Amino acid sequence: MNKQREDICRKCRMLPSVHHLEYPCCDQPFYPLDYDEWEQLGVSPQDRITVESVRKMMEISLQPYCMERMLAAHPIEWWYKMIK
Repeated sequence: MNKQREDICRKCRMLPSVHHLEYPCCDQPFYPLDYDEWEQLGVSPQDRITVESVRKMMEISLQPYCMERMLAAHPIEWWYKMIK
């Protein structure tokens, strides 16, 4: 997780999502913020979004606890549809 994402997480109050009380509301952008994140994902901006790229993005952008709670509430395919 890069410094910008760490700062966002540091400010998080872990309040539950208004629509989904099972996990906290997250302010993390769901897209790569810099070249390093694109490199970590192994994709380029022109590539199509896939279920696997959404999972990888969650891994590099979310705290493990938050990702675990979000995936417990909804399968990765649901998150993929939300981004598409």
